[in-house]
Amino acid sequence: MNESARTSASSNIQAKLPTHPNSGVALAGADDATLAVLQPNAARTVTAGESPAEFDALAKAVAKFWQPQDVNEQLLMADYINAEWELQRLRRLVPASFIAGRPFAVSQLTGCPEERFGESPFVGNYEKALADLAANGHTLEILDAHVLLKHATAFESFDKRATVLEARRDGALDKLERRRSKMKTISSADSCESRCQ
Repeated sequence: MNESARTSASSNIQAKLPTHPNSGVALAGADDATLAVLQPNAARTVTAGESPAEFDALAKAVAKFWQPQDVNEQLLMADYINAEWELQRLRRLVPASFIAGRPFAVSQLTGCPEERFGESPFVGNYEKALADLAANGHTLEILDAHVLLKHATAFESFDKRATVLEARRDGALDKLERRRSKMKTISSADSCESRCQ
């Protein structure tokens, strides 16, 4: 298909597309149902223990700021929201990982090997084991240090994942800004051309 035919086909498709309610700009998608599928949704995103209301609040705030003009912008916005949510999840999991690792640190410090953790002497009496360790100078901070030392690779993987998510989130915003800047440039050029004629 030559360039002229492609442009004509694209114009015909654009004329049939729904418009964005805030802007009147045609949304490059099939219908409202298709666009709804592209909208980030708490039911498809949050995991057990997370708040659907918090996710919906994030999605609403970002949508209000972005005001996507077409399907491409809707997809970029969804990527931004999902990356930000996963980044927040990761930030919540880091402190939870310390808490989850403490029993293993306690087991190690009380002389029970990790592979026999289920048989450790403090099973059913964890608080007493913590108190005994604290009496010997092993504070929760020291237990967390043991967790960090033992699972340093896992914590490094958290950092690497956070870096990937930040890059994905920031990349989506950068693409949106570049896209809109390009559209303004094209619009300004068209306006100037019509004035100069």
